[in-house]
Amino acid sequence: MSSIPRIREAREDDIELLADVLTRAFSAEPYWSWAFTGGARAKARKLHRYKVLQLRTAFMTHLVVRTTEDCSGVAIWTPPGSAGLRPPLRLLLRTALVFGRAIPRNLGVYREINRHIPKTKHWFLCNIGVDPRYQGRRIGSLLVADGLARAEADRLPVILETSNPDNVAWYEQLGFVLYDHYDIPGRGPQRWFFRRDPER
Repeated sequence: MSSIPRIREAREDDIELLADVLTRAFSAEPYWSWAFTGGARAKARKLHRYKVLQLRTAFMTHLVVRTTEDCSGVAIWTPPGSAGLRPPLRLLLRTALVFGRAIPRNLGVYREINRHIPKTKHWFLCNIGVDPRYQGRRIGSLLVADGLARAEADRLPVILETSNPDNVAWYEQLGFVLYDHYDIPGRGPQRWFFRRDPER
């Protein structure tokens, strides 16, 4: 019987490993196939560069980045009150370069996502991914439970969104409730918005 993975704080020297994990985990996600231009290899390279920048931004803006001892999974959480923090301009510019000509439509999506996110205090699950080689071992569930415990301690809800239809039933099994839905224009994928309120 395999042991239960231990969840720990990620470190900045984990960034490359965790970006690899997120790239593998999200490579088939509908949104990322739509978000970038080019062929499959070009999209994978852009996704990896974006995930590296996203993780660097998370550390610089004091988000909560949690992983397993072997970096087989990662979750990035925005605590209440952190949404207003801004990363350095150089990181924003490098992120814009990753999207290239596709940046206008992606900015439109992010603006629309923000319209669907409550303005009240909450924890937000920005990203969660498990290396496909380790999926099915409850690593994703443990990473979610780790964040839910923080939200429960604060007596605050957790909000998340996904563009992967395969995730909808999984989040519902974890106690999340679908509260909104958005179809991205221009043949873009759908996005689902979930909420889980504290139990006490």
